[in-house]
Amino acid sequence: VGVTALSVPRSPLLAGQHFDVVIIDEAGQISQPAILGALMAADSFVLVGDHMQLPPLVTSAAADEGGYGISMLKRLADKFPQSVAQLALQYRMHGDICRLCNDIVYKGSLKCANENVRSRQLKLGGFPSALVACSIGQRSQLFMGWLPRIIDPSRPVVFVDTDELRPQTPSNNSLAAEASSMCDKAPSSSFRGLERTLGNRNNGNIVNGTEVALVRCIVHGLLECGLRPSAIGVISPFRAQLRMFDECQHFQKWKRSGLEFSTIDRYQGRDKEVIILSFVRSNGHGRSGRLLDDFRRLNVAVSRAKRKLVMVGSFKTLHTGSSVLRPVLDGIKKRQSVDTLPGNSLELYSIF
Repeated sequence: VGVTALSVPRSPLLAGQHFDVVIIDEAGQISQPAILGALMAADSFVLVGDHMQLPPLVTSAAADEGGYGISMLKRLADKFPQSVAQLALQYRMHGDICRLCNDIVYKGSLKCANENVRSRQLKLGGFPSALVACSIGQRSQLFMGWLPRIIDPSRPVVFVDTDELRPQTPSNNSLAAEASSMCDKAPSSSFRGLERTLGNRNNGNIVNGTEVALVRCIVHGLLECGLRPSAIGVISPFRAQLRMFDECQHFQKWKRSGLEFSTIDRYQGRDKEVIILSFVRSNGHGRSGRLLDDFRRLNVAVSRAKRKLVMVGSFKTLHTGSSVLRPVLDGIKKRQSVDTLPGNSLELYSIF
């Protein structure tokens, strides 16, 4: 019998039924009250999941303080570690992406199942020649800017650093103009963060229009090189950022063809060939926020990608503000996977 955990004690079809064993998948996301009915319907149980990923969603602060945010899986794993059977082989991610998961939480225990999984790269039939069409200017045949290095299939993990990027407003470039209108103004003598707050300064929604423009350019490049829209997922920790993506006519078109947008939390359990992660936070105060200082959320974010993970953000802000991200970023930089964009990056490309 296959049912949801909540259906076991409620369904008339299961009234009075008792089983030898119940197997509960994604047990790390189910609250303890929600799982108890299913556990009581069998003599024994097996909980399947990863308590190193996101816990049950609890919106009430009082309930969270009362322990509702702790899954039965985590509670039992902490109490009876000898009963935990850790599955150390993964069949999803390229080896470089798997290494990030180990850097964040698994400490080297997560392994690729075989060499095929470890080394399988993204297939882009039109790379890099198709990117010439994206470039602006007479030199486009000889110089294609920063985009080829970001899209290069031989680089499964890339961090796109926006710290030196300063959007301009030339009338002939909608990418640069759009990004400039969306970033906060700051004194030229200080680090100019690219995020801005919609609404109340203390409780408003944080967005980053420059990252929207960059992600749009990266997605367009991938599609020009032959990737299907359905092979791409764009994720972010902030819902307001996703709304900005959704308001763009190009993203609307790609979405109808299968490209997906989601918060990190909602994307747990899913995966794509390519994941583009927009971190959003970019400010002179080094504030990354609590959402980006949770190792479980970051673990979910990077492990959604099968063949390529592109992270877009302010290296300086994230390195200063997130104790979880700091060592991960240091490792990425050491492996020469950080690409700091030049200040005129958004002037080099045009879409349609």
